[in-house]
Amino acid sequence: MKRHLPEEYNRRPIVETVHSVIKRKSGSFVRSRISEQLEKEIALKIIAYNIRRILMLSDSGSKFIFIIEVFYTAINV
Repeated sequence: MKRHLPEEYNRRPIVETVHSVIKRKSGSFVRSRISEQLEKEIALKIIAYNIRRILMLSDSGSKFIFIIEVFYTAINV
């Protein structure tokens, strides 16, 4: 018998995948120690991930993907 779970339960694999991709692309740690800068660093990593996804999904995204790779490298330094 199949159980019917709330919709939120089906989203966990998607969220875990996004976390995994962000960690692989921009490093699994943050360098900031101050709370405010820590939040900014994490926000930049998420923004970079979102920009990369948009470019990958767009038709012309493959032409500009190198810009995002440089951005990821800059965040990781």
